Amino acid sequence: MHVRAVNMAVSSFLTSRGFRASCPSPQGHSRKSLMPKLQFKPLAYAAGLGWRGKNNLLIHPVFGPRVVIGVILTDALVEAPSRPIPEPLCGDCDICLHVCPVGALRPDGTFDRFRCYYRNRWLPDPVASSACVSAPTAQNTSASRSS
Repeated sequence: MHVRAVNMAVSSFLTSRGFRASCPSPQGHSRKSLMPKLQFKPLAYAAGLGWRGKNNLLIHPVFGPRVVIGVILTDALVEAPSRPIPEPLCGDCDICLHVCPVGALRPDGTFDRFRCYYRNRWLPDPVASSACVSAPTAQNTSASRSS
């Protein structure tokens, strides 16, 4: 099931119980800064769903960067997450820096969101964002095996 369908189902459930619920879109960013109005990754991080990787994506402890984040804003009382916020497990891994086809990821940890957003202007063949999720899952990293 697509994340939008899940969001709508949960939102409908909440509203049927008398709560207000809204499913903000991850789209609708500022053209000047390319920053979204509501950033989903920091919310997912605060909920303990993963850490921010060197590829600027949320890294889930099991699925790595291959996750889609859905957000529902509601006035329903929700329990705080019981899981601790995971420590970054990227360690010395820098696969994402080497596979980024436009060089949007830099070794110093900075991220050029314009280079990423306009990636197909700079490449001879259009590229999907699949290169961005090439990092291994956290289960397969040496950092997770040593802990």
